[in-house]
Amino acid sequence: MTNIATAVVSQDVNMSQISQLCGADKFAIGIDKNGNLSVVGVEQEILDAALVEYNSNLDKYEIAPVRATRKDETSQASADFISETYPSFRRELFIALAEEARNSGLTNRLAYINQMFTWVKTIVAAVMAAEDMIDAAMTIEEINSINLNTEVFASTDPEITVRGAMAIED
Repeated sequence: MTNIATAVVSQDVNMSQISQLCGADKFAIGIDKNGNLSVVGVEQEILDAALVEYNSNLDKYEIAPVRATRKDETSQASADFISETYPSFRRELFIALAEEARNSGLTNRLAYINQMFTWVKTIVAAVMAAEDMIDAAMTIEEINSINLNTEVFASTDPEITVRGAMAIED
């Protein structure tokens, strides 16, 4: 007969973390709408010990994973936004043109291109501020409420072009 350990838990427990603590396959764990957790192939004592560990380290098992995921999502959203506006191949062209401008003393071309680099840095600074807020948040609800509003950056886009940069010869 297969062991099935059970416990009553909150609906928002991190089942992946609990299954790891039990040494169970992630597919061997489930929770119903009433909060009844079941772990197949695990003895009750092992589940009980895993829940003691889990509940004594909620920051580690619940908040920290959400915090890390939220920071990744925020960084990815900003990277996607930057790439939609200035795709990587175009940014690479701007880097090459900026290097050429710097080496050739084309200060106006360099200033034109630097507008895009400055714009990207403002987005990166906003991401870092959002990540600091995520790190400071104490609950999952607080963490999930922190969003990076990219709309504000759309209005500050310098809208530079490769053609525009190449046209500047000083």
